[in-house]
Amino acid sequence: MEKIARRRIAKTDLVVLLGDITIQDTDAIVNAANSGLLGGGGVDGAIHRAAGSTVDGECQAYVANHGPLPPGMAMWTNSGNLKARYVIHTVGPIYHSDEESEPVLRSAYQESLRLAKTLGLESISFPAISAGAYGYPLNKAAHVAIEAITEYLQQGGSSLLLVRLVCFSDASYSAFHRALKSAQSFDEGRGAKSEITVTVHLFSAPREFTGKSEIEVSLPTGARLSELIEHLSEEYPGLSKYLPYSKLAVNHAISTAELILNNGDTVALLPPVGGG
Repeated sequence: MEKIARRRIAKTDLVVLLGDITIQDTDAIVNAANSGLLGGGGVDGAIHRAAGSTVDGECQAYVANHGPLPPGMAMWTNSGNLKARYVIHTVGPIYHSDEESEPVLRSAYQESLRLAKTLGLESISFPAISAGAYGYPLNKAAHVAIEAITEYLQQGGSSLLLVRLVCFSDASYSAFHRALKSAQSFDEGRGAKSEITVTVHLFSAPREFTGKSEIEVSLPTGARLSELIEHLSEEYPGLSKYLPYSKLAVNHAISTAELILNNGDTVALLPPVGGG
């Protein structure tokens, strides 16, 4: 019997299935690589064997030019003999503790998704990164994977229409299926919104570009401060030189571009240091 489960996140289908990562026909498949990109056991070895010498050669050239690929990061090669067009190689963590390993595993998934966006891909297949020889407990690895992918897709702007999580064993499928259903139930229970509204206060200088003292902006759930600034700069090009400060109505100091905004947040635009 076919084992498959799916969930819709924005415009993307997130699918968990039982199968073989090497035969997926998505635009890219993800390889759970080691830092030396040498191929090894498990998924890594299977992908290198199925892809042939092309992928081996590109991996060796990358390491020669850039050094080992750090855990949590990703790079791409062509796909050799595989059905996919690309292989995205990412290095998951060797499990030590949740505190130490979870951010690295989360990064491995999200850096792969960012690379897929850079390549303009519409579909991608992941294995269960770090859940084999690297010792990440299967249920925990599944929850981190689903949360990391969901968080990324909810930010909007992805080119992906399909994300597959391809599980090699029944145990892996069961863990990822449970994690998918758990995340979906949580979102339904809290009445998750697809959009948030952020208020932008404009002090005297920025008003000349808008004729307003306040703007309400709708953004996808999970949007970051950088996306708000990009939106404002497109709508009102003259605002691009002003600095975001979000200490009005929320407990954030002058904010980093990666700050995730919440519904109802208020952001002020201030002149750059030194005036303007």
